[in-house]
Amino acid sequence: MDGIWKPQLYNPSLRDEKAVLSQIILSDDECNHPIWKPATDGAYNTKSGWDTLRNKTPKPPWPPTIWYQGHIPRFAFTAWKAMHNKMLTKDIIRSYGIMIDPICSLCKSEPESVDHLFFRCSYSAWIWKNLLGRAGYRRRLRLSLLEEEEWGRLHSKGKGQVATTLKHCFYSLIHHLWTERNQRIFLSSSTHKKYILRSILMETSTKINGMNIYDIPTQKNQKVAMHFNLKLSPKTAEPRICYWIPPNNLEFKLNADASLEPEGGGIGGLIRGSHGLSLAMFSENVAKQEIFELEFDAVAKGLELSIAMGIQSLWIESDSIFIVDIIKGTATVPWTKRTLLRKIRNQLLLLHSWRISHSWREANSPADFLSKRNCPCKGIFTDPSLAPPSLLKIIDEDRIGTPYTRL
Repeated sequence: MDGIWKPQLYNPSLRDEKAVLSQIILSDDECNHPIWKPATDGAYNTKSGWDTLRNKTPKPPWPPTIWYQGHIPRFAFTAWKAMHNKMLTKDIIRSYGIMIDPICSLCKSEPESVDHLFFRCSYSAWIWKNLLGRAGYRRRLRLSLLEEEEWGRLHSKGKGQVATTLKHCFYSLIHHLWTERNQRIFLSSSTHKKYILRSILMETSTKINGMNIYDIPTQKNQKVAMHFNLKLSPKTAEPRICYWIPPNNLEFKLNADASLEPEGGGIGGLIRGSHGLSLAMFSENVAKQEIFELEFDAVAKGLELSIAMGIQSLWIESDSIFIVDIIKGTATVPWTKRTLLRKIRNQLLLLHSWRISHSWREANSPADFLSKRNCPCKGIFTDPSLAPPSLLKIIDEDRIGTPYTRL
């Protein structure tokens, strides 16, 4: 009371402590802050106390890659431990002061760690590249397990056969590699990498075919089904009609998109008013190899152009649901991409009002056209006459409200 702490102590053995505590005077400085906040209903309970004591961290973005519908629990648990870096690999054991041979038991050439075991080890990299090749991907492997999972998550969205197959191969390989590593250490037995690959392919075929998953029978999906011995169940897609929706009278609309090709990426976008005519466009080729970063760069470039034009109220549209959710704050951005998100948020602070929403690719066709590396116009231009006739035709169809059919 009155800034003085007067605790009521009834234990006689604590009288001396009471005398000391009674001399403590609470100041009114800004450093004072509550250490126990009540729950949402205003009550102080065990849950609110625990939430105050523990350190809250943002939820990781990788659980959907492991805990998807129909996952194998023991495979998922092994992968969960690996993603949390809770595997007792040799580098961790040596950090406890136990002197053991640090060399990887699989490749016998480099020190063992989680990132080396999955998938920088020549033994595991050979298997993972073979699985990716059967799924239609030819690329260099990432430097860490988290980066490899991030790539897999961005390329295995949805619940179709192909997406589920890629998820299953990812966590199945982690489980098999960890089992093989332990067998070599504790049982002195080894299995050739070709047999590990064969086991994963057989498990994948049995598991996916038994889940009754439907998918659109595209040419790529048919190739993946053939390489993994899957029975591709055709999915009947109902056509959906979508439009480009113009902004309000006092608002401008930014459509941004990105594309990734073997020789590199590209970004593009355009700004339009309520009349539907283009006010400014941009198109650039970028050397980056991550579609996630390219989508961020496309939005950032469009914001930079909008701010330079003095726009105060902006509606942003992107055909990447993940990017839209991250900017809205409803999804967690990977820690390696927080710098990109910080740049966009700093740009949004310069606007008087803004909003962002998802657009189907068909209704975002002008931005998709500008993002291609073979787009005939590169740079920033505000004169619509400089745009190629094919792009002007798409913009004019948007303006008059031409419907697009999406399967």
